[in-house]
Amino acid sequence: MKLSKKMLKVVTDLMNTVDHQSCILARRQADCQYLPDWFKDKDDAWYQGSIAANNAAIDTILMANRCYKGYCIKTVENDQFKVKYEINCYSLSGAR
Repeated sequence: MKLSKKMLKVVTDLMNTVDHQSCILARRQADCQYLPDWFKDKDDAWYQGSIAANNAAIDTILMANRCYKGYCIKTVENDQFKVKYEINCYSLSGAR
């Protein structure tokens, strides 16, 4: 089955949120000097929990629509902030 355009956008947005939060977490753990104060309001466990919840939501949506093909772990290097982090990279080829 394929995902509707709306659900594909939801999954894509969740994937972008995971990437963003993973970058914030990596910057926090690296003591990045350019980290805005509002990223310091929550501790690392909050970001880890949010990342896990978003990944679980992606899994659930893809499985419920029979589009789940697994994921690979992708290492992302952010040159701007000089941090490296890992994210789950989902295959959306069956969902389009």
